[in-house]
Amino acid sequence: MRKISYPTGQKLKDFEQNYLSALSSVDKPKINLFLQSAPKYKGSFLTFDTLVLLPLADLISYEKSLTSIANKNYKKHKKVIDKLPIITHTNNFLDLFEYSTKQPKLSTVFRQESALNLKTCHYCGIDYINGFSDFGDYKGPIDFLNNADYDDLVFVPEIGKETALDIIAYRKHKKIKKIEDIKLNVLQKGHLLQFKFKNNYDHFTLDHIIPQKPYGFFSLCLYNLVPSCYCCNTKFKNSKNFLVNNSLLNISPTSSRYSMSNDFKFKVLYSGDLKDITTSTDFVLRLDYLKNFNEIYKYDKTFKLTGRYIAHKDELLELIKKKVENPNCDIISKAKLLKISPEEYKKLIYGNEIFKKDSTSPMHKFRRDVAKHIKII
Repeated sequence: MRKISYPTGQKLKDFEQNYLSALSSVDKPKINLFLQSAPKYKGSFLTFDTLVLLPLADLISYEKSLTSIANKNYKKHKKVIDKLPIITHTNNFLDLFEYSTKQPKLSTVFRQESALNLKTCHYCGIDYINGFSDFGDYKGPIDFLNNADYDDLVFVPEIGKETALDIIAYRKHKKIKKIEDIKLNVLQKGHLLQFKFKNNYDHFTLDHIIPQKPYGFFSLCLYNLVPSCYCCNTKFKNSKNFLVNNSLLNISPTSSRYSMSNDFKFKVLYSGDLKDITTSTDFVLRLDYLKNFNEIYKYDKTFKLTGRYIAHKDELLELIKKKVENPNCDIISKAKLLKISPEEYKKLIYGNEIFKKDSTSPMHKFRRDVAKHIKII
């Protein structure tokens, strides 16, 4: 439940250019021919490069015209297989996009862009998302050469079995002090210096906020892709799609108008005093919809937010217990003894994260909303 933090300025231009480079295998001239019949964008013919970098609001505005192009190029073909007629379908426009074959390269662009700060799912805010490399932790190239095992060594591009064995044999007798101690070619040295390894993986999926079916022409658009956890994308959202209209702008983490995280808040309901709460069954967790009720309601039901967060009520119980154990009068007196402010003392008790307005930590909004509600913050 947080807006995607795209880079800005020149870094954004570089990011978008890297994204376009990952789509170099697309037949752009053919797509551009189809796009000539679409409404112009800022006075010029819409092109593939322009389309895939359009803001979400502009994608929504092009939905009807591109759907019309796709429908005009939808064809049925009758084939005879094993003496039985079979109807197959082709779409000369949509078939040019082929998201499934481009997805690995697109994921790499997301993984490599540090400004995106991939840490927790942008939909649920519960599960971790990240990219990672499957090798040990090393201080740098020299530490790597001295301590990497055979499997890690051969993950470096251009370093094969023989070179890896030579490195291991050398360091059995003498510590490697500089890269030049090992006979490596220019490419091998370059990869080592940049720590460019082959075994990179994605611990996230890319979801289409505007679904691939029937909107395949948006399947490669940068601002239609949301880094998310497996559960949100595949298990819960799956074939459930949001309506393609301007209401998407409030709930899509890719949108400049994103307001989802401010449109509702978590609340705990209980009778009596906080001190009467001893187990997680002594209070009720609710999602309080503040604005955009219909969109938030569907979002909640699609990603099963209520149920998933109720499963973490024990974390709120810990907050409540600490609140009861540390009344304001004690916080003020103890802070005075330590010569720090009451706010700083609270951070020692509850941790620094809930006092941050923006954080990528899992369940940050969940904890912060409740902290506000029970007057910790």
